[in-house]
Amino acid sequence: MKKVTHLTLIFLMLIVLLIVISRDVRVETVMNNIKDSVKDLEPTKFSTEQLNNLPGVSINYLQFNISSNTIEYELINSTNDTIYYGDGVILEKNIKEKWYKIPYSGDIGFLPILNYLSPLDSTEIRLPMGAWKTVTSGDYRIIQEVSKKDGSNIQYPISANFTIDK
Repeated sequence: MKKVTHLTLIFLMLIVLLIVISRDVRVETVMNNIKDSVKDLEPTKFSTEQLNNLPGVSINYLQFNISSNTIEYELINSTNDTIYYGDGVILEKNIKEKWYKIPYSGDIGFLPILNYLSPLDSTEIRLPMGAWKTVTSGDYRIIQEVSKKDGSNIQYPISANFTIDK
């Protein structure tokens, strides 16, 4: 009887030890994945002060649609001037309180088309998340660069933050 009790205790101690070791391995794996994910990403080119500096122009984040894997947002022009923007959009992820640009996947492209948004108007934009490489759960921001004149080199980055929970 004592042998069975001792063997049971040894067996239970082994199980506890394996659980502790596997937990440590998982934590280390997650930390390595975070390091690797940052290693392959380019830091943002925008400071907080550079964003949303065109009065009357904003982005209203609408939703991340899991079933269609798209992000939906509204570009709003509350000014008395027409604004211009392209199809290309920048997606950035916040990792450890720093923003990193998510690279395009190459699977989906953006056409070099110049769109315009009339004064006091808005437009809904839906983008496939497949346009970017690996998008996982986390805090993101979408940045749409706009200009006040057709063909202008002066771009105003307009952004909106959102969270993806997959």
